[in-house]
Amino acid sequence: MKALLMCICLFVLRCCWGPTEYQVMQVLQNDANILKTLYGTYKINTLKLEEVSVHNITISFNDSMKQVSGFSGCNRFFGSYRLEENSLTFNQLASTKMLCSENKNKTERKFLKTLEKANTIYFSENGFSLFNNKTLLLSASKVIEENHLSFEYSASSRGNYKHIKIDKTHIKLSKKRAGKSLKRSIDSKHWETLVKLSEAIEIKSINNLKAPKQKISV
Repeated sequence: MKALLMCICLFVLRCCWGPTEYQVMQVLQNDANILKTLYGTYKINTLKLEEVSVHNITISFNDSMKQVSGFSGCNRFFGSYRLEENSLTFNQLASTKMLCSENKNKTERKFLKTLEKANTIYFSENGFSLFNNKTLLLSASKVIEENHLSFEYSASSRGNYKHIKIDKTHIKLSKKRAGKSLKRSIDSKHWETLVKLSEAIEIKSINNLKAPKQKISV
């Protein structure tokens, strides 16, 4: 019912009053299926309604460090950001100093100034849009990175055995070393959440962790 009402609202906004992009994106924020976090790399599609995907401008977010970086059309840029619900601001932005064509330099200056003006972010199913108050500044989509990331867990004690493997498409559970695995599909939202949580872990230090010597009674 909630999803139906949301669709009706979007239809009414688009057909009857000619909604702004701000109004449409604002309605989408009520969708619980949209992940409202920033992590990984996004490609910039539009700058102030101008198509700029040909410039391959990207922006990457490190959620644990609150750092931002990317390619602005000619140079690499970096800085920090602050996200609180739908409020987003960028700070201490800087970039390398390579010279490019006038067209690329112009687009780059426009992009960096856009980041400085941004104060609102609305999330979509595959990316986000930035606004200055209610004025659309840019839209971006998530870059799907092809990798072989997976998570595995195994445990055995007194004849019991368990092995769990999770990748971006499936969860596999084995209760016997040579037994057949139980296989289930994984929801994309759950996978994205798992990847985001893993980014806060220092992977290289896991091998140095030691198992507890005794159980803690509660």
